[in-house]
Amino acid sequence: RPFTFMEPHALALAEDGALYVCDKKALRLHAFVARSGRLIWSKDMPCSSLALSAPPAQRHLYVTSRWTGPESKQHDPSRLHVLERAHGEVVSVTTFDQGRDAGQFEELHGIGVTKEGIASSCPIFGGTGRRGKTFSQTTMTRGAEAFRSL
Repeated sequence: RPFTFMEPHALALAEDGALYVCDKKALRLHAFVARSGRLIWSKDMPCSSLALSAPPAQRHLYVTSRWTGPESKQHDPSRLHVLERAHGEVVSVTTFDQGRDAGQFEELHGIGVTKEGIASSCPIFGGTGRRGKTFSQTTMTRGAEAFRSL
């Protein structure tokens, strides 16, 4: 049900007027036309935060996730999903090992992208790995095999 939200947790507004809503508790991601509210697409997937790739194209939507489900007490490894923004198709998924070393996250939570296409991410404040990481746009769209921390 696209207009019923359990816990809307993150929003991203594209330059073309598309609005993306992460419903964290319902494990669902929605894309709307912001002006009319018309649903573009909806996808069942865990999500914590959202960011769009660099303008002007904003071709990709970056989605972070960190939970197996709303009733789960066990943490799922943190993931970065890269989606084609137009249809919500998954381009790549990078899974990060849990931990405090390079390339690991305790609980990946936030993500932001600069106009140059450099993404920065951070764990939640309650986690023990309290530091951010920076990634290039190229490594994010190629998936785990191309992952490297800058």
